[in-house]
Amino acid sequence: MSSPEQPHFERGSILHVVSIFPALREVFVLRDAREMIRLGWTVFLGQLRPAGRRPRAIGFNDLRPHVSKVNLLSFEMAKGFVFCVRKLPKRTIELARICLRSWKEPWNLLKTVYILLASMQLSYRFRNSRLTHVRGHHLHSEALAAMFVGGFLEIPYSFKCYTVKLHYPRSIITEIVHRSDFAVADTLQVKAFLKNLGASDAQLHLIRNGVRLSDFSFRNSQDVSGNPVILAIGGLDYKKGFHVLLKACALLRGQGVDFRCVIVGEGTERQRLEDLKRRLNLNGDVHMCGKLSFAEIQSWYQRAAILVVPSVVAPDGSTDGLPTVVTEAFVMGVPVIGTDTAGIPEVIQEGSTGFVVPANHAEILANRIARLLENGELRSRFAGEARKLAEEVFDLERNSQVLSKLILGEQHRTHESVDPAGCAYVSSARA
Repeated sequence: MSSPEQPHFERGSILHVVSIFPALREVFVLRDAREMIRLGWTVFLGQLRPAGRRPRAIGFNDLRPHVSKVNLLSFEMAKGFVFCVRKLPKRTIELARICLRSWKEPWNLLKTVYILLASMQLSYRFRNSRLTHVRGHHLHSEALAAMFVGGFLEIPYSFKCYTVKLHYPRSIITEIVHRSDFAVADTLQVKAFLKNLGASDAQLHLIRNGVRLSDFSFRNSQDVSGNPVILAIGGLDYKKGFHVLLKACALLRGQGVDFRCVIVGEGTERQRLEDLKRRLNLNGDVHMCGKLSFAEIQSWYQRAAILVVPSVVAPDGSTDGLPTVVTEAFVMGVPVIGTDTAGIPEVIQEGSTGFVVPANHAEILANRIARLLENGELRSRFAGEARKLAEEVFDLERNSQVLSKLILGEQHRTHESVDPAGCAYVSSARA
């Protein structure tokens, strides 16, 4: 493949716009890009910002040759600006006016101007290519850049939305939605959110984040030896609700329940969680093992009795969407307990594929954990039903084929079905 600086394409080509590469919290985005490559697309990852010290995902070095970085205040960015102003003056003015809609919020205005300049650089870099589509991951800077690049190169763009939070003024967000060729939601909650922002039925598509089923071997046995492992995985921030899990662990210990809790991940809440762990005298019961590789996480899935997803609504209103770890646990046969937050109850069906508990209720969470730990038959039933659902809904290869058809214009409208567990998903298309 040719260098990202001088792209040359022989087949369908996509520019995936991401904020940083490889972002630890965007493993699902990287898997998505990798699967599109497997399906025969030429894929470039347009990286808007330097990664800096932010946590990085492990195991995606194969995607590095596909990364096309934006270079702040570079000569190429200046050439991109001159190119757009001279060759596309009307389009430049039109898109610049969208940035000015955030003039009452100076920080957002600065960010949107930067995204416009970054988009000019990417547009200049890909100006002579046969790029056919631009994708933005998240309804934020990535989707804004996709709209700008699509506008400058006069090609369609789309975006995928994972949460229900506005990061820019509503008028900018609705412009992104309105101009897009199509929009993808990963949960019903997000789909309703996009509908409220003005997305039409023809634009909207529900495609769940998936995994390659072959990458995860199903664990048939639910036998537990020694202290059963309660597993939790995710970035250590408030909305993950790990503080609630620690309180539930303290209750379990007080009830004499044998367990070992393992929390995988890094983040800004680490010190706060460590302090809470000490105050609750859980140093011998809870192990916080930081960031791990994909292989190491799989090893913990194999050893875990249950996975707990204790998500809460953060003070700023942000939620967790549908954590990828739920999908991974479903595929591997690990029973899951999650909260009634965001998209989690769409896939964890109470009493069928797992338990759903109210957010911020440590007592109820502890009760459900104890019930599952003492009942191997129930764990086996949950695991089996969850795997069936994963095969129907979270197959990355099939979901990527649906996305490919959307990009190619071969699929104009999704037909939404409901599986026996009651989880809506994309199952077929009507041309």
